[in-house]
Amino acid sequence: EKEQGECEARAERLRNEVSELSDSIDKLRSRVSKAVEFDYTPPTKNFDRSKVKGPVCQLLELKDEETATALEVTAGGRLYNIVVDTQQTGKQLLEKGKLKRRVTIIPLD
Repeated sequence: EKEQGECEARAERLRNEVSELSDSIDKLRSRVSKAVEFDYTPPTKNFDRSKVKGPVCQLLELKDEETATALEVTAGGRLYNIVVDTQQTGKQLLEKGKLKRRVTIIPLD
């Protein structure tokens, strides 16, 4: 009975720890999604949203965690720059896109 009580107490502590870690993960996901989010109003009628490729960090696919860490350290905030197809698209977004935050736009041309 003593062992069973100890096991139940340990199981309860572990459940609490898992719950706390889940809360931490949710908070981190929320912070990351806000940093990666890019909201804008289409600058012209019939604007082709595929011209906006998105943040650099969403355009990359990494194979391992070490590579991700190295990239984070070297690129830093530039991972959140927005990639667009042309300078014209970038200019349209900056002038009429009603951007919700300051961004750096990188055209591919």
